[in-house]
Amino acid sequence: MSQQFKKSQIATLVGMALSASISANALAYEEASVAEDVEVIEVTGVRSSLTSALNAKKAADTISDSIIAEEIGKSSDENIAQALSRISGVSLDRDGGDNQTVTVRGIQAALNDVKLNGVSMTSNTDDQAVDLSLFSADVLSRIDVVKSPSANQEEGSLGAAINLQTRAPLSSKKNVNVFTVEARHNDLREDTTPRFAYTGIYNLNESMGFAGSLFYDEKNVRKEEFNIFNSNIRKFSTAGTAGTNGSKTVINADTLEVIPGDTWAVSPNFHLNRLNLDDKVKKGGTLTFQYRPNEDTDFRFDTSYSRQEIDHEQTHTRMHNMHRNPYEVMVELGDEDSSNRVVGIRSGHVGGLNQSGRWLNTTDTLVVGAQIEHAINDDWMVSGRVGYSASDQEFTDGFRMNWVPDIGGKQSDPDTWCGVDWENGPEGDSIPEFSFCNVYDGNDPTTMKLGQIRSDRRDVDDSKSSIYLDASRAFDNDYITSVEFGVKYTDRTKEVRNEEVFFGTSAFENENKIMASDIPGAADSSITGGEFLDGIAPAGTPTDWIFPDIDATVALAFPNGLSDDLFVPNPLKAWEVDEKTYGAYVQANFELLGGDITGNFGVRYANTEVEANGHSGIRFPQGVYFYDDIPDGTDTYKYPVHDEHDYDNWLPSVTVNWVIEDDLILRASAAKVMARPNINSVRSGFDIKANNTEEVPQGNEFNTALEPFEANQFDVSIEWYFQEGALLSAAAFYKDFTSFTYKTSTAQQVQNPLTNTCLVDRSVHETEAEKLAATTPCADVDIKQTVNGGSADIQGLELAYQQNYTFLPGLFSHLGSSINYTYADSEAIVNPDDASDPFNGLPFKNTSEHSSNVTVFWEDEKLSLRLAYAYRSEALSSTTNKDSSVIRDARGTLDFTANYAITKQLKVSFSALNLTNSYDKFYEVLTNPQGHEADGIVAEVGNDLSDTSDKRTHSVFDYGSDFRLSLRYSF
Repeated sequence: MSQQFKKSQIATLVGMALSASISANALAYEEASVAEDVEVIEVTGVRSSLTSALNAKKAADTISDSIIAEEIGKSSDENIAQALSRISGVSLDRDGGDNQTVTVRGIQAALNDVKLNGVSMTSNTDDQAVDLSLFSADVLSRIDVVKSPSANQEEGSLGAAINLQTRAPLSSKKNVNVFTVEARHNDLREDTTPRFAYTGIYNLNESMGFAGSLFYDEKNVRKEEFNIFNSNIRKFSTAGTAGTNGSKTVINADTLEVIPGDTWAVSPNFHLNRLNLDDKVKKGGTLTFQYRPNEDTDFRFDTSYSRQEIDHEQTHTRMHNMHRNPYEVMVELGDEDSSNRVVGIRSGHVGGLNQSGRWLNTTDTLVVGAQIEHAINDDWMVSGRVGYSASDQEFTDGFRMNWVPDIGGKQSDPDTWCGVDWENGPEGDSIPEFSFCNVYDGNDPTTMKLGQIRSDRRDVDDSKSSIYLDASRAFDNDYITSVEFGVKYTDRTKEVRNEEVFFGTSAFENENKIMASDIPGAADSSITGGEFLDGIAPAGTPTDWIFPDIDATVALAFPNGLSDDLFVPNPLKAWEVDEKTYGAYVQANFELLGGDITGNFGVRYANTEVEANGHSGIRFPQGVYFYDDIPDGTDTYKYPVHDEHDYDNWLPSVTVNWVIEDDLILRASAAKVMARPNINSVRSGFDIKANNTEEVPQGNEFNTALEPFEANQFDVSIEWYFQEGALLSAAAFYKDFTSFTYKTSTAQQVQNPLTNTCLVDRSVHETEAEKLAATTPCADVDIKQTVNGGSADIQGLELAYQQNYTFLPGLFSHLGSSINYTYADSEAIVNPDDASDPFNGLPFKNTSEHSSNVTVFWEDEKLSLRLAYAYRSEALSSTTNKDSSVIRDARGTLDFTANYAITKQLKVSFSALNLTNSYDKFYEVLTNPQGHEADGIVAEVGNDLSDTSDKRTHSVFDYGSDFRLSLRYSF
């Protein structure tokens, strides 16, 4: 383009970085187009990608990090989320689920904006968090993570703005075709699946070209899981005569002596072993058209589409409610830092359940964008961009079957009792062993009857349209080099719908009791293969349990089939939020000292309008006196609701870059940043469960009036590029949240819309006993809601080192390394109204205090070898889990990749992911002792998560290791 700008040292670095990036973007061994008078660094492979990323960081006018295509394609990372986790300050979040999102500098995924070719991406989750596992990493040419914002950067990110880019056709002077064939093997699933990919660049001439990619990816996943639900502080007592229905015995686990009287201890409600089998098919592609009619104008059109289908099977066996009489409880007594906990329990009144489940999960993602840049003259540049993105997720063909014990009631003979004993597995994790019994045996179909069939359907539709107009005016003076300004408009609509039906035995067409043994092949129907958490769980953990055929079960319960008329939409689980944003900014770019100091300052304005549609409803217990007055004849009274809210934000920012020497750069920035609340928190309405007339009703109320997250952010970094392809840097950051949301739980009296009295009017109870059970004639409702008012701060340090050891002799000269480390210290006040709230002062969710990545590689013209180790320390997974908090344990993984060039066109690659066989472990710590300190119940967690006991395992998720072998042919 003909537009002329004054050249500074930063501008020179920009040119160098662009040339290196163009070389990488045109794929391996392809000649790049390079601007005149710009030094070209001839490097290929891993070293090329790392050097290109380093040059991009050096040339940036912000504190940022990048990944270039060759690094993505030649690492062991198979999706964007895993690739991003290699960047300092970025952590991969999975939390035992199938979605993969990223946390940046301790900020949850929903509060970071992810763009593909400048278009904000939508999500298949309930909030704004983008599941990056949906996208193949090899469709991208570059990833940028911008950590210090400026006014010309769109608002909406608290941690960082993540920019994903596909290949630009005119970045290559030659046409390029790359075919990849790959086989993937998972050691837990023990099968091999294929992947095919094609990437191409085809230019008609120097001004018009196309680039695109196609991929087809099959991956079969086996996830093995142990989980507990809802630990409680319980009182256990030694009483009664052993071996009778009322017998209760508490035993000291250390001395094996009976503890007389009452003993308080922390005990889970549920103990669950679950196996998940996912057959995933991911397919899609990208297409880019670029047209440059002259040096002043550039037009680009991008589209990307991805579909992922997950055929899911899950089965679990569990024991629950083992605290009921009669029982024999083994208690490990605590100390000043840990509470009494149940480590073994045998019960004559146990609950048991096997569940068989399956469903199909389909997610379609579309991103379309078009942008044009035009230089009007030497001083004026204008650009425009329109974008559209959509994510549609659908759950279909979903069934869950609950098989329950056929024998009910209390068992007085201790020999018939079921038991759970917590033992340390080979890795030292405390995981329970199950003792099946005649009341509940997960392997015996003759003891288990069909208790319930559940079938549900779910749709998530999320779409976003955007328009951006920008302009810049260059000045030829010694201070202000240019002024930028622009406006934008976006419109996002997210809609969630649910249909569900529960069939108890009274609803079955077949009125006969259905036993698991009535289903053909049930006795040998286990799908675990006799293996479960091998090398993790103790020997007594069940490795087999039955999985009766789901279709045969439905056919037996409903001989005439399930009609679609049975699936009733549940308005209380359906909602729609429309979020419109309007924005404008102005930014001045400056330079001082002959270009040694550059930077910008400006302000951004953002207006947000929210409209929410949903339902409010109250689910009453059946049999109340006004039950027949509910309009639709169900037990739920519901009505539509609509809420609106709008807010404005002014976001000033300033950035300074000082090139102290050619190889030494100091950067500093200050900005006010904001992110909009989780979109599922601003839905309208409430949902209240009255349950029965004796218990306290529970409810969730949503809050359309939520204000955004706001923080004052400060960053400073020093970067020393001490030789070609080398870096030593340090960056400090601090965020002070002036607006923060938190969850409250308040007791409120709610009016019953049917009676115009309070929701549960206990004054109408017929018996005196029922009246006495209530503290007041009108029951308070426990309402949970997300509100504004919390405060928080996070501060940290990022260190990075990268170097190619070309100065070493012989074979050692092919060595290189890239190392980064992040320290993050955070604190959140989740209840500012109560300074004594025990959940105040804990770290941010999913924020590890320490995280690091170490990559060591060896590369010559033919062979490339890489070892990559990633580590993150403990992190808070759930702030409140009843009276406890849940902590994700520290984890480190080691990956290996080898690439060999058979010829210039043909390469073979091998990679191994998770060579350390590490797994996700979560443990539970008591946060709120409820005043039971004198009873051996104490708070077990503070701000330092590393100083907590991991004895109470909350959950374990094992995905195994993946191995990939691929051939890549380019011409």
